Amino acid sequence: MKNMSGLVIFKNLNNIEKRKKALEDYYKNPNYCKECEKRIELKKGARIGDIRVKKFCNQSCSAIYNNKRRPKKTPKKRIQKTVKCPQCNGTKIPQSKVCHDCKIQNSFKKCMKSKISDYISNGNARIKYNQIRHWARRHLEHIGREKKCIVCGYEKFPEVLEVCHIRDISDFPEDSLMSEVNGADNLEYMCPTHHKEFDKGFLDIDKYRMAL
Repeated sequence: MKNMSGLVIFKNLNNIEKRKKALEDYYKNPNYCKECEKRIELKKGARIGDIRVKKFCNQSCSAIYNNKRRPKKTPKKRIQKTVKCPQCNGTKIPQSKVCHDCKIQNSFKKCMKSKISDYISNGNARIKYNQIRHWARRHLEHIGREKKCIVCGYEKFPEVLEVCHIRDISDFPEDSLMSEVNGADNLEYMCPTHHKEFDKGFLDIDKYRMAL
């Protein structure tokens, strides 16, 4: 047993000496990184034979070096084919039946011909007419109504303006058409304050409309 243990120790010492000699030989003529030009160091536990084939000190340098020499691919511009819109003779993409403008026009026409019962939601009064109010705002934007309160002329922040139905939505029968409820003559922009005053019956809207 003593002879065997002595042999193992001898082999280990011999390996250490060989590695030490190999390290000395490597550092006399080491490899240098092709990107940063720093000496490629031998990591702990790595084999000396492996370091001789290394060209870069780490993956980052390898990526930077290779990317510089790799030609960049320029993405091809996708040319969108267009065809004539059958409705207005404008241009449209082949996948669509009509152009974007005609699509909006058609959606408004379809909406205006529908009954308000198709747009009434289940729930309390606050959400019941949400869709009708949404289409009312879109209608005023579509016809280009100036965004300012009809009473006080407020227009600084148009997004705070509300669309007021002169005749309340709840006053219409459910079989009424959207063209009646959301007709341009039944809609006005108002600031939140004057909208509430009008709903409470404190404002005579006709005198403000006549002044326009």
